Amino acid sequence: IEISKPKLGPIKVLLDLGSPPPTLIRPADCVTAIVNLLFNAADALEGKGTITVRTGAADGAWIEVADTGPGIPPEIRNRIPEPFFTTKGELGTGLGVPIVYAFTQRHGGRLEIESEPGHGARFRMWFPEHRPPASPL
Repeated sequence: IEISKPKLGPIKVLLDLGSPPPTLIRPADCVTAIVNLLFNAADALEGKGTITVRTGAADGAWIEVADTGPGIPPEIRNRIPEPFFTTKGELGTGLGVPIVYAFTQRHGGRLEIESEPGHGARFRMWFPEHRPPASPL
């Protein structure tokens, strides 16, 4: 979140941090994914609204970035993970969500996108719990 503050400006950021179980993910990739989701949320909010970052445990570990923006039209929701698909015109590369999607896939997880026009968007990354092998007696 600190890395993203210059882009977030006056947008309110709420944290709701749970206790996810341990996972095996590459920390730098995780930071990149979260920053991409925060930047997308900030763009959708256009300087006003709230972004909530949550973590928790259910069927593994998850982290979510949700916003109170305009939401994603249903006809393009499935296209968002496609490389180079953007709704930002010349301002977007269409690589933010595909990077997040690839990160979750590489680490055995999944990306869920929920949105309803007029009710914001929620991007949740799920990862399997890491259970170290039992040590021999």
